[in-house]
This record gives sequence, structure tokens and C-alpha cells, in this order.
Amino acid sequence: MKKIVLEYFSKFSKKDCEIFEFMHSDVRLCDWNIDVSGIKKVKAEYENIWNNLNEIEIAILNIDIIDKTAYCTIQISANELNESLNVIDVITIKDSLIESVFAYRR
Repeated sequence: MKKIVLEYFSKFSKKDCEIFEFMHSDVRLCDWNIDVSGIKKVKAEYENIWNNLNEIEIAILNIDIIDKTAYCTIQISANELNESLNVIDVITIKDSLIESVFAYRR
């Protein structure tokens, strides 16, 4: 499971569309600005994020895994952001695919 989470962050920061191969078709993405379900809507939101940020860096500070859920403390940096974002991602895995990503800004 940790491998899937690490690969997810790597692909997100590289703006790699292969990230969607790690997701269920009914995946849910929820953060402080959006709440969408379904791979098409999630893909559109990721592409929107990627189009608005030139280079994305993610520092993984901690990952705790309980059952099928990863609790990830990360720091996101990009030139377009005024400051680094301290975020806790709660990622749920089902059948070796990402079922949901809930991101909470700290």
C-alpha cells in the first residue's frame, strides 16, 4: 500500500497522467476547494491544478497506514503559490486502487 501512495505523489508532482491508472473509476477527490467523484471529474480537476502550477514539489513528511487508509503529512510547493501548503492527505485504497483522496490544509 505504501508503494501505491508513494507512486501517487510522484506521479502527481510530475503531472503524469499514469496517475489515473492507480484510481478506481468511481474515485472521490475532496479538498478545501473541490469535492468531485468519478474518474472523469477527478481527471479534469487534476488537469486544472497541473495547468495552474508550473512545477510542483511534494515533500513527504510522514505516512501512517491503518488498514486500507494512508494518513500522509506532506508539504506542497510551487512557484505560483505564495507559500508552501502543509497538507494532510487521507488516501483510501480498495483492490489495490485509490478509492478516495481527502486533502486537509493545515
